[in-house]
Amino acid sequence: MFNGIGGIMQGVGGQGNSRWFRAPLVGVGVLSIAISGLIIAHPIGFGAPLLAVVMSFALLIIGIEITAMGVVGRLIVGKLANRKKS
Repeated sequence: MFNGIGGIMQGVGGQGNSRWFRAPLVGVGVLSIAISGLIIAHPIGFGAPLLAVVMSFALLIIGIEITAMGVVGRLIVGKLANRKKS
């Protein structure tokens, strides 16, 4: 919620920045405050499912990344460290 307030303040008060830079700051700030308010008002009904969806996406992306690394065959950090010693 505080991050949303900060984004709105930076977007409204940012005199040196262009309008295209400030508009998304205000928009994301308002969205952040709205989602925060919903989670505070309905922690079980809205907060828990939102947490599950965000964690699911994060784990999906990490899984795709690890699978891609395995398919490509990148060096493992331990092997890279042993190679430098030689």
